[in-house]
Amino acid sequence: MTADPSTFARHGYHERIPLILVLDTSASMGRPANAPRIVQLKDALSRLLAGLRADPAHAARVDVAFVLFASSIEEPGGGFHPVGDVVVPPLTAGGHSVMLPAIWRALRLGEDHRSALVSANVLCRHPVVCLITDGAPTDGNGELQTDRDCALVAKELRVAEANGSRFVAVGVGGADLDLLATLAPKSHFAVGDFDIGRVVDIITASVEMRATGGNPDADYGLLEKLKKIQDLENGM
Repeated sequence: MTADPSTFARHGYHERIPLILVLDTSASMGRPANAPRIVQLKDALSRLLAGLRADPAHAARVDVAFVLFASSIEEPGGGFHPVGDVVVPPLTAGGHSVMLPAIWRALRLGEDHRSALVSANVLCRHPVVCLITDGAPTDGNGELQTDRDCALVAKELRVAEANGSRFVAVGVGGADLDLLATLAPKSHFAVGDFDIGRVVDIITASVEMRATGGNPDADYGLLEKLKKIQDLENGM
């Protein structure tokens, strides 16, 4: 679903930055029982949105959409909204993890949004897609996806990046880090205990790279610096 371009044009002549948050809401996100990751995720999203709104440049430019995945895919809120109008959607953990189709959906959603705005003479960059997951991809019945399935999506991501999109993957808990490295070689992160501050930093830096960079190497330089800081903090 694509929103009326006039919704975004009224925010002035700033170049729009589409941000798609691809969120794992599978059953494992309900663990551990004493501190469910899904609750931590809600807190992280609230802090992220508040931080983007507090920055005048981001408040004037960033459009946000959510893609949730478990045994199926949902788009709460019906697509993109200016960040000032966005609320954290209800999040409930349950089901499997159709991660790969969710990434495909997010890429299409972002480019459809950009195309609609550009056609209406609203300046818009290619999207930033941020994945947050704690597991490995499955189909709707819970069967693990194959390496070939993952490689096909990774190939599509490289094409999207060559065309101007950016993709960032954040792994929490028991995320498949080898998979994340395949999907996002220059921009994958491990946040083992779901450090809310770190997740917010990573996504905010992703928006910054979209705002300031003109090519993948320049854009991902910001995230590479953040990753080096994280590695030092983790003693790696």
